[in-house]
Amino acid sequence: MVIEVRRLAWRGRADGVAVKTFMPRFPSHLAMIADDGTWHVDLHLPDDARIEYRFEIRRGNRYESTLDPSNPETATNPFGENSVLRGSAYPPSPPRSPSIAWRRTEFRVHSAAFGGRRHHHLLAPAGIVGREPLPLLLMHDGSDYFHHGDLEAVIGGAVRSGRLPFMRIALLDPRRRNIEYAADEAHAAHVVDEAIPHLAARIGISPQRVLGGASLGALAAWHTAWSHPAAFTGLVLQSGTFAFSPLRELPPSMARPMRSFVERAVAEPRVSHLGVGQSCGRFESLIDWNRRVAEVLARSAASHHYEERWTGHDWGAWSDTLVDAISTAFSR
Repeated sequence: MVIEVRRLAWRGRADGVAVKTFMPRFPSHLAMIADDGTWHVDLHLPDDARIEYRFEIRRGNRYESTLDPSNPETATNPFGENSVLRGSAYPPSPPRSPSIAWRRTEFRVHSAAFGGRRHHHLLAPAGIVGREPLPLLLMHDGSDYFHHGDLEAVIGGAVRSGRLPFMRIALLDPRRRNIEYAADEAHAAHVVDEAIPHLAARIGISPQRVLGGASLGALAAWHTAWSHPAAFTGLVLQSGTFAFSPLRELPPSMARPMRSFVERAVAEPRVSHLGVGQSCGRFESLIDWNRRVAEVLARSAASHHYEERWTGHDWGAWSDTLVDAISTAFSR
């Protein structure tokens, strides 16, 4: 690893300017120095790193957050947009084109587990019609993967190149994410006993079924597969919130079931029949927990691939490692 020095600069009137990176294991708040109307700071960055950041401008008691006007590369997230900085040796992102064409449709499931109707989406290759059986990939936070993780283009490019098989993709979306994804039995029942049977009644599904997600979505994926061992053949776990100790920022009603599940799952992983693709960023607060889980899964899963990069907890990082994780999950 080589450390590169990158200078960030902003010009304008202000009482203070800082760089915010949103990453616990990289300086998350760097004050900039003023010099003749230009504010600047030097970042010491691994040459294979990727970070997202914004400028925080202070004028008196007022603060304004803005993109870096001199940097054209940006990434979106559910809260807005960030500027992106890559080291010179950061691995190339998966090609976005040429891709296959997809057809996106909504499917609605009456849920006894939740007591109401749930709305999800299905991506299918545009040339596939009827009930032709294809592998099924189900992704938690599916709409975020679609809108912020370039899922359609990333997977489409990998399918076109032959790295991934033709598949259908169920984009699963929660209503109360912090409850439903925190090792919730009702959520697991909804996915296995309601969403999958609903899809199976209208499309052809091959025996290959992979479930995945990022952050809390990864925890929900493992919990669902752990609770229903025969339902899936693979898992995609990106930056999982695998809490081995209390999370002070979370309410006890959410933290307790998460920690209880992780303790049980580490003692009894239930992945011996699964292919597991896993990834995490080294700048994340979750990295130590993901490393501990990776050691367990590497010993227990039918196949396992774990990848770390100098990245943060964001959709750009998850998009860049998604193809390898899915490929491993389907490899079994």
